[in-house]
Amino acid sequence: MKVAVYDPHPRICGVTIWGEHLRDGFRRLGHECDFVTVTKSGKPSVCYKPDYLENQRGKAYADKGILWYWKEPDRIGKLNDVSQFFNAYDLIVLVEPTCPPQDKQAKANLDIATYHWALKQTLTPWVTHVHGPYYTGFTDEIYDNFALPNFRGFGYFKDWDVSHKPFVDLKEKYPHVSVPVIPYTAKRKVDDPICYKKSLSYTGRIEIVKGLNYLMFAADHLPADWRLDMWGAATVSRSPSVAHRLAEGLQAMGFEVKFVYDEGALAAIERGKVPVLKAFPWSATKEEHVVEYHGAYQMHDLHRIDYHSPEPKPFCEMLHTGVTSPTFNQGILETTSLEAIDAGSYGIYSDCQLSKETADFDCVWLENHRPLPGNLDQLPKMVKEDDTWAEQVRDFLDCVDEALTVAGDKRAFEKAVRHNRRVLQHRNDPANCAKIFLKLAFE
Repeated sequence: MKVAVYDPHPRICGVTIWGEHLRDGFRRLGHECDFVTVTKSGKPSVCYKPDYLENQRGKAYADKGILWYWKEPDRIGKLNDVSQFFNAYDLIVLVEPTCPPQDKQAKANLDIATYHWALKQTLTPWVTHVHGPYYTGFTDEIYDNFALPNFRGFGYFKDWDVSHKPFVDLKEKYPHVSVPVIPYTAKRKVDDPICYKKSLSYTGRIEIVKGLNYLMFAADHLPADWRLDMWGAATVSRSPSVAHRLAEGLQAMGFEVKFVYDEGALAAIERGKVPVLKAFPWSATKEEHVVEYHGAYQMHDLHRIDYHSPEPKPFCEMLHTGVTSPTFNQGILETTSLEAIDAGSYGIYSDCQLSKETADFDCVWLENHRPLPGNLDQLPKMVKEDDTWAEQVRDFLDCVDEALTVAGDKRAFEKAVRHNRRVLQHRNDPANCAKIFLKLAFE
């Protein structure tokens, strides 16, 4: 069978990575599968920048946000020829029923988004996947798409404990099936080497909902020979970037912060304008404690690469954390956490991510997790004055201490890493996810 995994706008986003791993699952089953997109010209978009991080190695650079991608899709269709392009496939998997970049542009132009139009031009059966219950942007065009005769249904991760109307409506009206895990193609074997870099790390989108405000308090809690490292793309908007706000929060805790600015930013500073919208790398120190935000990150071949270093070097920290808000993540471990487990890190995650699909992982689970306030420069003071916030922070730091105990026992740490790799390769096998979508489409 010939399958197209269709992402209307490949970008720095878990949805795009989800599509690439699902493609690998179809290929493992013996099908011909492409990760595809459609552009007006049929040529690569200017948003695909395969050499961007490579060219910036060792230089000061601003994170370019999340609307670019580090490589081109397998195939790119031309909009005017999209009917012929998609009709050559036996199945289309739309990575997500919405595409915020295209939806926003279409709304501004009082037009229909390209992917809505493209799906109406083909007779090929298609399915999609709902990645969370809180889709607020469902439009008439999306419901029109679902009403197309070749729409076969949608997947979703689990029965979220919510009654959010758009999601409830979808389940009542259209075929659906649970796809309980994120597909993931492991890059390492179970017994591959394990790194012993004494670092607590975060990788992923630089957003408050990812629990980055908890990390502020881990910064001066870690032992003197440990450090805190963060990689990730930040949304560029009219407000100061979360990466910049994190630096301000650390300054409020007594850290000295040094930004790594490029020439354009330095020129703006000379004119009296501090660049706060883009996410520039920075480092923060307080006595023996070290925190570093490295800018964007990517998976590259068989290991993650720190592209801010003058020389390419794989990075894997002994500990990794990602305590995403329960509002946005229930019952799954996100792709960045799976990448860290694959690389050899031991995890600290939220109990909202705990389910029968994730319970086999040997991790530390933050219980009764609730989001902290997002005004980062005021948060240290708020925690001191509010017992509820203080208790939540103490609970997180207790989890950090528990993970440090595991990291301090080499035998226990290695056993946990290899166990988690084994679970990852079994539980998150993308071929199992591909089978579910094939069943949804054709049975």
